[in-house]
Amino acid sequence: MKEQPHKSIPIMGSRGRLNKYGKAAVVTLLLAMLAGCMGWTPGQQAYWDEKVGEMCEKDGGITIYERVKISKGDAIALWGKGLPLPTENTRKDSPYFWERIETRIRDAYPKVARAETLIKRRSDGKVLGMSVQYWRTGGDFPTGFSEATSFVCPEHVDLSKQVFLVEGDSK
Repeated sequence: MKEQPHKSIPIMGSRGRLNKYGKAAVVTLLLAMLAGCMGWTPGQQAYWDEKVGEMCEKDGGITIYERVKISKGDAIALWGKGLPLPTENTRKDSPYFWERIETRIRDAYPKVARAETLIKRRSDGKVLGMSVQYWRTGGDFPTGFSEATSFVCPEHVDLSKQVFLVEGDSK
């Protein structure tokens, strides 16, 4: 049996209109685009932004339990040239360290999380200060052309500048 050469299927009729194959191609394309939007629901982003704001209002922000006065020399030893405090395991010689506890509130799209950052004194394990932030990532209409948006509350948190008072610093 001889194999027939491959024939392309025209999608346009003789009058320049889509024929049944063209209509099927358009429907298939629309279904593929719709499938790309799975998981996106209008209003999810606004809903979770409001929820993040409510959670943030309840316990978000900075809480200082003890302020520590340090000299400029100690500040340079702690932070180097603008580096953050070390974590508990990165520099065991540091008298202070930070710890971060992240809790996923929602793993689905959009993602929602809570982060608790603690600054602790190594000698006694006392928490000197704590910051709590909430955020939402995603929830946008999926276009594939840009990164997802996010919402963070509170937006800017610099816990170490609130816990540590550098002597001779004008701030």
